[in-house]
Amino acid sequence: MTTPIRNTRPATRSRHKGEARRVEILRIAKQLLLVGGPEAVVLRDVADRLGITHSNVQYYYRTRHDLLVAIYDEEIQKFMGSVVTDSETADGQVDLRRLDSIVDAGLRLVRAPDTALWRLMVGMLDHSPDMAALHLKECRRYENRLVLELGEILPWLSLARRRAMAIIMQAVIDGMSIRAVHEPRVGAATRLVDREIKRAIRSLADGGPNARKAVSLRKRR
Repeated sequence: MTTPIRNTRPATRSRHKGEARRVEILRIAKQLLLVGGPEAVVLRDVADRLGITHSNVQYYYRTRHDLLVAIYDEEIQKFMGSVVTDSETADGQVDLRRLDSIVDAGLRLVRAPDTALWRLMVGMLDHSPDMAALHLKECRRYENRLVLELGEILPWLSLARRRAMAIIMQAVIDGMSIRAVHEPRVGAATRLVDREIKRAIRSLADGGPNARKAVSLRKRR
């Protein structure tokens, strides 16, 4: 007796359709968020713009809070992924110039026009434990990446100091991203601040001549 082959195409089509609908809901919600802030993200308005029912939107996102969390999850993953990718372009450089490139990549990205939505949502973290948890998770992923990068650039630093340095670098970039909401234009004053940030980060990298000498001797062996 042969087992009949089940047709899985309808289920696959349904899944693809559901994913496409979810993407469209997020797209419209992001538009509303950018124009009017979180209060403008109303499920019924999203449904009207898409030409679907309110209950259809609620099938994917029960409340406005659920929808905002979904937007933030998508945006922060995209942002952190871009930061890691940009920092990798500095791999061919050596010593502190590579460190400068990583800082530059982070500062450049937080000021990019397409990260405006992410910057807006960072300001909402205090009002949403769910968003704060997502933010912390992605920040730790970026922090771990920075620790590895710093291990290659500054091998004379201990693991504890590299991790502390990674946290400081991330805090500076986060702070500048919030500032960029209010001062999106990059002028002479901003460039001066950037130079001072890199100077301060470089000062954290100094492990002393003895530490550098020890690393140099290990490499020769």
